Amino acid sequence: HPGIRYVIVDIPPTLYVSQRYLSEVFPQKKIFRFKDFNSYAAVQKEIEASQLVFLMPHQLDLLPEKMTDLFIAINCLKPWPRLMKL
Repeated sequence: HPGIRYVIVDIPPTLYVSQRYLSEVFPQKKIFRFKDFNSYAAVQKEIEASQLVFLMPHQLDLLPEKMTDLFIAINCLKPWPRLMKL
Protein backbone atom coordinates (compact mmCIF):
# COMPACT_ATOMS: atom_id res chain seq x y z
CA HIS A 1 0.00 0.00 0.00
CA PRO A 2 1.50 3.36 -0.98
CA GLY A 3 0.51 5.12 2.28
CA ILE A 4 2.30 2.64 4.53
CA ARG A 5 5.89 2.97 5.72
CA TYR A 6 7.61 -0.12 7.11
CA VAL A 7 10.28 0.50 9.74
CA ILE A 8 12.56 -2.47 10.27
CA VAL A 9 14.71 -2.38 13.41
CA ASP A 10 17.43 -4.89 14.14
CA ILE A 11 21.11 -5.33 14.97
CA PRO A 12 23.50 -4.43 12.11
CA PRO A 13 24.33 -7.92 10.75
CA THR A 14 20.70 -8.94 10.51
CA LEU A 15 19.62 -5.50 9.39
CA TYR A 16 22.06 -5.70 6.50
CA VAL A 17 20.60 -9.03 5.34
CA SER A 18 16.98 -7.84 5.52
CA GLN A 19 17.86 -4.54 3.86
CA ARG A 20 19.62 -6.29 1.00
CA TYR A 21 16.84 -8.86 0.54
CA LEU A 22 13.96 -6.38 0.64
CA SER A 23 15.81 -3.98 -1.66
CA GLU A 24 16.04 -6.73 -4.26
CA VAL A 25 12.46 -7.93 -3.80
CA PHE A 26 11.02 -4.38 -3.92
CA PRO A 27 13.38 -2.41 -6.19
CA GLN A 28 10.70 0.21 -6.91
CA LYS A 29 10.33 1.19 -3.21
CA LYS A 30 12.10 4.23 -1.80
CA ILE A 31 14.46 2.99 0.88
CA PHE A 32 16.14 4.67 3.84
CA ARG A 33 19.20 2.48 4.35
CA PHE A 34 20.53 2.11 7.85
CA LYS A 35 23.30 4.48 8.80
CA ASP A 36 24.55 6.28 11.84
CA PHE A 37 22.70 9.46 12.85
CA ASN A 38 22.18 11.24 16.16
CA SER A 39 19.21 13.44 15.36
CA TYR A 40 15.91 12.76 13.63
CA ALA A 41 16.03 16.24 12.09
CA ALA A 42 19.19 15.24 10.22
CA VAL A 43 17.34 12.44 8.37
CA GLN A 44 13.69 13.50 8.62
CA LYS A 45 13.18 14.28 4.93
CA GLU A 46 14.84 11.03 3.85
CA ILE A 47 12.78 8.91 6.25
CA GLU A 48 9.49 10.61 5.43
CA ALA A 49 10.13 10.10 1.70
CA SER A 50 10.83 6.38 2.17
CA GLN A 51 8.55 3.37 2.18
CA LEU A 52 11.10 1.05 3.79
CA VAL A 53 13.17 2.37 6.69
CA PHE A 54 16.00 0.41 8.29
CA LEU A 55 17.11 1.46 11.78
CA MET A 56 19.32 0.18 14.56
CA PRO A 57 17.67 -0.34 17.98
CA HIS A 58 19.18 2.74 19.65
CA GLN A 59 17.73 4.95 16.88
CA LEU A 60 14.14 4.19 17.93
CA ASP A 61 14.55 6.74 20.73
CA LEU A 62 15.23 9.43 18.12
CA LEU A 63 11.90 8.99 16.32
CA PRO A 64 9.17 11.50 17.10
CA GLU A 65 6.23 10.43 19.24
CA LYS A 66 3.31 8.88 17.41
CA MET A 67 5.33 8.25 14.25
CA THR A 68 4.37 4.58 14.35
CA ASP A 69 1.00 2.95 14.74
CA LEU A 70 2.06 -0.64 15.32
CA PHE A 71 5.10 -2.62 16.47
CA ILE A 72 5.55 -6.32 15.82
CA ALA A 73 8.32 -8.30 17.52
CA ILE A 74 9.32 -11.39 15.55
CA ASN A 75 11.58 -14.09 16.95
CA CYS A 76 13.05 -11.91 19.68
CA LEU A 77 10.95 -12.62 22.75
CA LYS A 78 12.32 -16.02 23.65
CA PRO A 79 10.79 -18.01 26.53
CA TRP A 80 12.44 -17.43 29.85
CA PRO A 81 14.49 -20.24 31.36
CA ARG A 82 12.70 -22.14 34.11
CA LEU A 83 14.76 -20.42 36.86
CA MET A 84 13.80 -16.92 35.68
CA LYS A 85 10.03 -17.44 35.80
CA LEU A 86 8.25 -15.27 38.31
